[in-house]
Amino acid sequence: MEHYESKMQQPVSSPGVQKNEPCDALDSITTNGLGLVNPEKVFSFYNELHSYLASAGIDGVKVDVQNILETLGAGHGGRVLLARKYQQALEASVARNFPDNGIIYA
Repeated sequence: MEHYESKMQQPVSSPGVQKNEPCDALDSITTNGLGLVNPEKVFSFYNELHSYLASAGIDGVKVDVQNILETLGAGHGGRVLLARKYQQALEASVARNFPDNGIIYA
């Protein structure tokens, strides 16, 4: 996993979200941190994972909790750029490894 240059990051949610949508899970992640794959290496991460799944007979993927990227944008050009890099890498990997299926987003 070292080749993905993952680092622990502390999510930062906005005061409005904290007040209007309190979340025990986010509180725990904020306290303990979250591992984030280097955005420049995220396609390799997804492609390695998806090619393994495809070789095992899996024909698609479902993804969830992508919104956490909004809290990890500091130091990566902001939340929009970080989310865009991850989304583009995810879509490219799925298209390569599961050409007959799209992504199920939850």
